[in-house]
Amino acid sequence: MQTIIGLVAANMGIALVPASVQNLHRTGVVYKLLQDSSIEVSMGVIWRRDEALPTVERFLQVTHEMAQKMYAPDSDGI
Repeated sequence: MQTIIGLVAANMGIALVPASVQNLHRTGVVYKLLQDSSIEVSMGVIWRRDEALPTVERFLQVTHEMAQKMYAPDSDGI
């Protein structure tokens, strides 16, 4: 979470984080509460196809398996 908040503080994007992260005070970071709890979040993974190392291949496999479990009908998630 420190890294994520650091990237936000460096103006490199936004992040969805648990409410408990508000305890990490950083200059330039503003925490906003999401009012609508029915918001859907997409997941994406980016990698270089021409540099498919075994570690990357395994990460992609695990990510795919987790996504299938999370988004399967009648799934309780992970």
